[in-house]
Amino acid sequence: EILGQYQEEGGVIVFVDKQEHADDVMKDLMKHSYPCMSLHGGIDQYDRGSIIQDFKNGDIRLLVQLSNNSHKLLSTL
Repeated sequence: EILGQYQEEGGVIVFVDKQEHADDVMKDLMKHSYPCMSLHGGIDQYDRGSIIQDFKNGDIRLLVQLSNNSHKLLSTL
């Protein structure tokens, strides 16, 4: 419920500790009707760029991000 409230206000980034957790959390969120994407090193560079751009544009409002790469993402926003 809280996540939905913040998502309506703007973009939300959920940080996780492992790459496989990013995909697991993304799948769980999608099962509960939260459209989202995950962002980690296992995703092709072109796709990562597209995901970041979609998040900046507001097309994606919920992003699951690997915490050890958070400085890279935050520097692009």
